[in-house]
Amino acid sequence: MTAENSTQNPEEESILTLLQRIKDDLFDPRLLTKEQRLLCVEILKGEGLTEVAIAQILKVSTKTISRDLLIIRDRKGFAPNLPFVKQMAGEIVHMARIHRDYLMRLARSRDASTSEKVQAEYSAWLVLNQCVDRLQEIGYMPSQPKQIVGDFYHHMTDDSEKSLNEIKKMVIEIEAVSTETGVMSPEVEGEINTLKAKLAKAEIVCQADKLSQKQEQDKQNKEAQDDRKNPE
Repeated sequence: MTAENSTQNPEEESILTLLQRIKDDLFDPRLLTKEQRLLCVEILKGEGLTEVAIAQILKVSTKTISRDLLIIRDRKGFAPNLPFVKQMAGEIVHMARIHRDYLMRLARSRDASTSEKVQAEYSAWLVLNQCVDRLQEIGYMPSQPKQIVGDFYHHMTDDSEKSLNEIKKMVIEIEAVSTETGVMSPEVEGEINTLKAKLAKAEIVCQADKLSQKQEQDKQNKEAQDDRKNPE
């Protein structure tokens, strides 16, 4: 170890540079402050090293590394709170959209084969489906299928039947292409059947909602007629 290396103030170096110098045997790790050692331990653990290996690199006992890791875990611990849940929900949706958009671009690529397009389309659906599952698990979406379908159609416009037909056409197309190309795996078939079942429920809800609205309108019309026939 040179005099220049031994006298240089370790606090003036970045932790990554300092750690590399330690690995190159250019700096004595026993001169590290406790905070610097904790940062080194965290980085080395992230590289997959065992406690014994980290202890050898930093020239301390294995017990010291074990205590350091406990301190690191304790510092990174946190109590569940609403802001964190909101951040994670936003991150889940953001990343799901990025991955789904990428997969949809692959599915529309001219250079992709038919089977690759089908797989990309199916994978895009899985990303969206799993995103919904995660949002349900943390309470951002209702978990009861009936409630989901009901709320969905409660907020839809008058084009609900058109939207249903578009989804049905998409499912039929995926099923047809999967069958023709021979990539209809049991997993794909199961997802398609699940989609068909959900579409059937959605159609029932849509029809029932329309019937209820018509019944309410007929009731209001009758009451209006009765009011005109029997004015007070």
